[in-house]
Amino acid sequence: MMILIRQELFKLFKKHSTWISLIVMMVIQLGFAVMAKIHPDVFNPQETYTTGYYATTLLVFYLIAASSSIITMEFQYGTIKELLYREYSRGKILISKWITLLIYSVAWLVWINISSLLIKFILFPKVDLGANLGHGYTVLTSTIVVDLANLLTVWLILSIVILLSNLFKNSAAAISVGIIGSFVTNIMSGMSAQLVIKWPWLKWNPLNMLQYPNQILSPSEIHLTRLTLTQLFSGNLVYIILLLTAGYLVFQHRTV
Repeated sequence: MMILIRQELFKLFKKHSTWISLIVMMVIQLGFAVMAKIHPDVFNPQETYTTGYYATTLLVFYLIAASSSIITMEFQYGTIKELLYREYSRGKILISKWITLLIYSVAWLVWINISSLLIKFILFPKVDLGANLGHGYTVLTSTIVVDLANLLTVWLILSIVILLSNLFKNSAAAISVGIIGSFVTNIMSGMSAQLVIKWPWLKWNPLNMLQYPNQILSPSEIHLTRLTLTQLFSGNLVYIILLLTAGYLVFQHRTV
């Protein structure tokens, strides 16, 4: 298993797109940081810091692209046969890809937080990371907690993307479907709150679980989700496990 994970990580970090993505993210972070420096009335320095200078939004698309292609490329280029010939089970192959994606997503998150801190100390030394935001959170702690919560909800989306990617043999098609699906999911997530208010039993739908990060800093949103933070956290985990299990079953029966 460890050999498979190392191989997957090696392939990810050897791809030119990974390093291009890093450069693009740095440019975007610096771009928004400079705009916040020049126009603080439009781009609040404290708020732009908490978003990683908008890098966290871009990260979602990076992870969707990675999760869409990590499986489909094996079939597109026929490398899945080589893995199976080396007596690796399908289960081990897929689980190694899940773990690789988890490491990849955490690595990106750590990088965004480190780079955001560097930008903050260089350009915005007066922004107080210890400022109280209420509900027991400071600017720094709220950023970390919400980033981790976002990681959980992003993995709910990724588990859907991984499941759907089993239906494609072309990575470009899988990535397109994943990104479009992300936009649709975000739109429907907003509509979900209205439906939950009308039909409370819909509070357990997966779209409602995406409100978890928002409710951490705004506990009053419980009147929209009708779920506690513990229930939202547990609901995300349950849906992720169910969707990954479904993807596992599809992968096990997929023709090579």
